[in-house]
Parts: sequence; structure tokens; C-alpha cells
Amino acid sequence: MIIKDKKKYAIGVDIGGTKILLMIANKFGKVIHKKKVDSTGDLNDILKIIDVFLDEVNIGINEIVGMGIGVPGEINSLDGIVRVSVQMGWKDTNIKEVFSDRYAFPVYIKNDVNFSALGERWIGNGDNSDNLVYISIGTGVGGAIIANGHLIEGYNFSAGELGYIVDKDDFDKESINDLEGFGSLERKISGHTLTQKVSEMGISPEELFIEFKKGEQSAVDIIEVFIRDLSIAIANLVSTLNPEFVIIGGGVSESMHCIIDQIITCVNRLTIFPTNVKLSKLGGEAGAYGCIYYVFFEATEDTTSSIKKVRSK
Repeated sequence: MIIKDKKKYAIGVDIGGTKILLMIANKFGKVIHKKKVDSTGDLNDILKIIDVFLDEVNIGINEIVGMGIGVPGEINSLDGIVRVSVQMGWKDTNIKEVFSDRYAFPVYIKNDVNFSALGERWIGNGDNSDNLVYISIGTGVGGAIIANGHLIEGYNFSAGELGYIVDKDDFDKESINDLEGFGSLERKISGHTLTQKVSEMGISPEELFIEFKKGEQSAVDIIEVFIRDLSIAIANLVSTLNPEFVIIGGGVSESMHCIIDQIITCVNRLTIFPTNVKLSKLGGEAGAYGCIYYVFFEATEDTTSSIKKVRSK
């Protein structure tokens, strides 16, 4: 049995293409239980996974404030309908209804990267900033925007979809963005693209960065283009949004410590507006923390997504 204190709790469920991370914590970000399992697109299986998790933590329903669920893809945050999630195989699926019918506490659904931005801001490298851009580089590329203390979701809840950013070369090559496929920027810097580029070298994207540090020329050629394309995208975001922080997360970011200084230098050369470019502190747990933050400090108090100044104790 897991010992609990007397505070209320929130549940964070970060659903990814390969893994599902479940976490339960109090309003200070103290985690009392977390668990990572293989992912699935079967909603009934996900319900069973959450049920088992709740049994393990042994907390009464009356102690749970609510549950946030982060999902990859295009999601309507108000009604919880997933318009399309390529990773999960969902299209026009009302997942909020599925989870709300199962549990007595409130359930909130958002894009997973939006939750990651909130988590990183809360107890990660976002330093409680009211102006922050979060970039997720994993299999694909996603993003989230916090501006003037508000999570910006946009007209169709699609703000921050950085993977679809285009430049002159994309125009000249007639590179077409497809909602159900990889976007223009994703085809340049995503983990999927890096995997394709190193396939002939017989190494993984993680090993690519190691070979870069060794000065292996083929790795240097690939990473230098990666640095250029990512820096251009960041510089344009900085010139447009004037964020205090740009946080880079996602699986690929875990290998980027060897190039972050070069990215910072390049971004500073490309934009006149100062910003702080950092790698994620929370890594793969940012989304689950963001789910918990949202339940405690946004969903229960402010439907406009105004971000409260709450620090982890």
C-alpha cells in the first residue's frame, strides 16, 4: 500500500504513441505514484490501465480533484473530441465522453504538448514565465505557446503546430502540409526524419549525436543542417511572439546537450529580440506534470486558461 498524506490529488495521464505515463500528485507537485506502460489506441484498454493505477495508489475518489489527459493530435479542448490523432489511430473520437462516463471526478482533455508547456513552466525550466514557447521534437514536431500568462490554443485549438512551419525552400519545392502526415518542418528535424537519414549509417538518432561529438563528418553534415533548420524556426517564433523562454523537449532533446550552445548562438544571430533557449528539465514527464497543474490551477478556477503564479514547494 502506498502511504498518502491528507491533501487532495490530481491525476495526469500523458498518452503517447509508444508509452503512457500516469502520475498522481498534490498541488505542490509532490508525486506519490507514477507508472509507465506500453501505449495502446484501444480506449477500453486505456480505461483498464487507469483503473489498475488507481487501485495501486489506494486513494479514495473523494480525494481526487480531477484528471488531465494529454493526447497527441488535433483536439478540441472544450468538448474533448479528437479530430485526428495519427499516432493513436483516432479520428473524430469523443474521448472525453468515454473517460467522463467512467469516472466521478472531472476529466480534461488537451493536446499533449500544451500540457507539456504548462508542466515545464510550473516546475521545469520555464521559471513561471508568462511568455514561453515549448517545442517538442520527438517522432514528430509539436509546440505550445504561453503569451501574457495565457495558454494560446487558437481558433481551432491548433496554435503552436510548429511542425507545419514552411520556408522559401518548401514553397519552391511545393512541399505540401498534410494534417494526417508529417509537416514541412517535421520532414527536416523530427526523430522520424533523423532515423531515415541515419539508416544507411546503421546507427540510431541518439548515436548520431555521439558521432557528431566525435567529429564524424557524415554526422556533422546532418546535425549542422538540423541546427540551422531548428534555429531558423526558433528565430521566427521569437520575432513573432517575443517569448522570455524557448524550451525544447521531446525525445530528441535528450540528445541535444552537445548542440544547445550552437543553437543559442545561431538564434541570437537571426533575431534582434533576446530570449532564453533551454532544454527541458522535466523530459518525458513534462506532460503529466502539466496535466496535474491544469487540474489544480486552471480548470477548477479559470476557464480562460489564465496561468496562476504557483510555485512548487
